[in-house]
Amino acid sequence: MAGAHIPSTRIEGASASGGLALRQAYIAVAGGFIDVAVVGGAAKMTDVSDSESAHTLAMGAAAEGGSPPAPTFASPPAAVAPPRATGKAPPESGHGSQMIAAAAGQLGGDDFGEFSYRLTYHDLLDNSLGFPEGAQIQGLGLTVRSTESGAPELEELQLVGIRSFSPRDQFAKPLSWYVEGGLERAWAGRRRLVRYLQGGAGASWRYGGWQPYLLASARAENNSEFSEVVTPGGGGEAGMLYHAGRWQWQLSTAGHYFTNDVYRHRSRLAVQYALSQQQGLRAQVEREGWRGGDDTEFKLQWRWYYD
Repeated sequence: MAGAHIPSTRIEGASASGGLALRQAYIAVAGGFIDVAVVGGAAKMTDVSDSESAHTLAMGAAAEGGSPPAPTFASPPAAVAPPRATGKAPPESGHGSQMIAAAAGQLGGDDFGEFSYRLTYHDLLDNSLGFPEGAQIQGLGLTVRSTESGAPELEELQLVGIRSFSPRDQFAKPLSWYVEGGLERAWAGRRRLVRYLQGGAGASWRYGGWQPYLLASARAENNSEFSEVVTPGGGGEAGMLYHAGRWQWQLSTAGHYFTNDVYRHRSRLAVQYALSQQQGLRAQVEREGWRGGDDTEFKLQWRWYYD
């Protein structure tokens, strides 16, 4: 290409090389420096052993508190990549993908016991080794609750619960977002099972082990108390995650105002301690409020993960 007077540039940035090359081409075209740009990439790791290639790739990973200079990577991938996995551990070192849990607690003045099962995979407070901080993927989560005053009932059936809190910094401004849907018990004239779909987007940041976030959200709900088949509502959520080794903390508050003039909000403080790779102990206090009343719930839960 040099003989044809066509400029070329070599970009190296570990796992971010492709994105950096595409960004440079975009800037060159948008700035009017060139009319057409071709971006290509290749990687060859077969001339070294598996351990040597793994070590070389690891040199490009973000370290705690920043990225040290790496001999083969000119640009740290952390500038454009999602949050790192805690402890710099591979995903296979994390907990099992399925989970069962047993809990005891109190709602108002009523004691209860709970059994939960989740098909997959990980929530914001689960044992964090091997998983990205601020990431959640849950599918098919079932909770059955038995109280002193009643027979066992379905408390929650979460079909999907995905959250991605990628922190913003001076280089990258990613969108944090979430989507959840299924059945849950909520206040609508009384505590009843409601069907819902909700989601939202916003931003999160990281300051050491602290990760605050702020989201705008919308919710569509169906229950036997509301006159409409589907009642929409809008609101928001604000919270703080704190990661400290075996400890994971979350403080959050969220509320929605519906088109039928119903308002509902929930605030929660939860903490989990990783007893081992496959076991966790979680405690949480949750307060649900609505126009004219509120309830407070406390729960202590043991969680076991397995494949």
